[in-house]
Amino acid sequence: MAITLDGTDGVTTTGLTSNGIDDNATSTAVTIDSSGNVGIGGAPVNSTRRLMITDTSDCRVDIRSGSDTNLGAVDFSDTSNTARGQIIYDHSNDSLQVKTLSTERMRIDSSGNVLVGTTVLTDIDSSGSGNEGAVLKPDGQVDLATSNAPSLRINRKTFVGSFINLRYNGSTVGSISTNGSSTSYNTSSDYRLKENVVDLDNATDRLKQIPVHRFNFLADADNTVDGFLAHEVQAVVPEAITGSKDKVDDEGNPVYQGIDQSKLVPLLVATVKELEARIAALEAN
Repeated sequence: MAITLDGTDGVTTTGLTSNGIDDNATSTAVTIDSSGNVGIGGAPVNSTRRLMITDTSDCRVDIRSGSDTNLGAVDFSDTSNTARGQIIYDHSNDSLQVKTLSTERMRIDSSGNVLVGTTVLTDIDSSGSGNEGAVLKPDGQVDLATSNAPSLRINRKTFVGSFINLRYNGSTVGSISTNGSSTSYNTSSDYRLKENVVDLDNATDRLKQIPVHRFNFLADADNTVDGFLAHEVQAVVPEAITGSKDKVDDEGNPVYQGIDQSKLVPLLVATVKELEARIAALEAN
């Protein structure tokens, strides 16, 4: 049996009782085919879709609850009529929740915090107790509940291996991994990825060209540290530096340079080897 509702021919069917259909249009408003598939707003009935809705402008579906303490939900149920997955809006606390296997996995709370693996901010603290999870705040920061907590915590209880893989064009080029007691920050270094391999010479002369300073950062005036100025290192070991000296964006704001100080290690190792060879030669004489 098929049912077509429109503004000219009315309803032609048998056994239909309804006081809830009011259609003053001159075109088809709702179509229900013999398989129970429904098209609304002129949408065609689709054999692979139970419901199709169209509109000539914005298309909205309003799920309206009875009060500000009720839920609005879309349930994804199995053959036992159990809601295995859900998208829920809880009017009592103005949160949007996503569930799989009947368990909440993610929540957006009324402040715009995205909670993954937890339901409230206070479930996570810096001591490691409470529920494990992550919080993404509206300002783009990944944070935890308390003011003294780390900005990001990845906690696996029995896992050993790569926590983070960095990939380019389908291949891993870096990772952060653990062996259960320490952490390694890895970059690709396999010999099969390289060519034109030669020994590093004149390392001592190059190293002497890099000035080493003591300074404080503007944002931390009370803390004096040892280090480098990026543009000075760039002249000797350019692969250690990102960005360009004195670069600004389109609005004139500075785009600061950065340094990966681990890129200086090969030069340091080669320098030590050269100095050791010189010492050995002096001792031999």
